[in-house]
Amino acid sequence: MGMCIVSAASGFIIRRTGNYVFIIWGGMVVATTGFGLFIDLPNNKNLAKIIIYQAIAGVRIISHRSSPFRIFNNAMESQQPKLESLLGQDLAQKFSGRNASSNVFTVTKLRTSKSYVVRRAYAKAITTMYIFFAVLSGVGLLASLFIKQKQMSREHKEHKTGLQNLMNRLPNKQKSRPSQQG
Repeated sequence: MGMCIVSAASGFIIRRTGNYVFIIWGGMVVATTGFGLFIDLPNNKNLAKIIIYQAIAGVRIISHRSSPFRIFNNAMESQQPKLESLLGQDLAQKFSGRNASSNVFTVTKLRTSKSYVVRRAYAKAITTMYIFFAVLSGVGLLASLFIKQKQMSREHKEHKTGLQNLMNRLPNKQKSRPSQQG
């Protein structure tokens, strides 16, 4: 819902002012801030923080879904030796890299001490994931500062594409020249 409202507002502002650079910069600031806040997400259930962070992050979303899972799985895999020493090999295996995302609900069935160990491992893995995305958003923010504002035209221009259009734009000598294959 937040993304829809922000997209509509952005379109309205761009249409009224013709200024799109500030929208891009603002979006990158919000994305960087949102991911940065998620790094600080606590292990316990602090609903105020969770709601505020989700509201900020709701403005921007990750479009490619497989990258976060890869980062999360790798972060869980790196914690495997510690989990094995605290939980035992069989139970720790349920929370290894590729099994971690499919066993999220298994955590609620564990005893308090074991549940705490796994929750901390999940929190650490998620924090690693959000650190990566905060840095990536920060790089995007820096890159967006090099975008120059161009005057947008209110005139509609039809752009023709395709090989036939390309051939029509070439001078006659190039059209009739046979292709040289070597």
